[in-house]
Amino acid sequence: MRKKYPSDLSRELFAEHNEKLKDLDKEIKNQDHRIGRLCNQNQRSKRFLNVPDVGVIIATMIAADIGDGKGYVSSRDYAASLGVVPKQQSSGDKQVYLGVSKRGNRYIRTMLIHGARSVLKTCSFWVN
Repeated sequence: MRKKYPSDLSRELFAEHNEKLKDLDKEIKNQDHRIGRLCNQNQRSKRFLNVPDVGVIIATMIAADIGDGKGYVSSRDYAASLGVVPKQQSSGDKQVYLGVSKRGNRYIRTMLIHGARSVLKTCSFWVN
């Protein structure tokens, strides 16, 4: 026959897990504050904050990934390296667009896609 109420052991285990979750929440908040401070100290990260729906986490990740940016001729080259836009090969007047490679940082690509979805949800605010 089942009891209506949890046993003492169940309550004790629940309380322990609840405390662990509270500790994890505190640690996440501390790390978020650290990332925010890091973002505000870096000029490159601050520039990315001007893009709609880009927050401190995405801005810091992109700034760290790009570095000084000398490895990319244009922003499109960086986007192609992430696999967000097709790779481009140009010769004279001819421009050939190749497939989208998935070789770049998967986590940054995912975060950018989520940001783009957020912009689409609020695009009426930007369009009108």
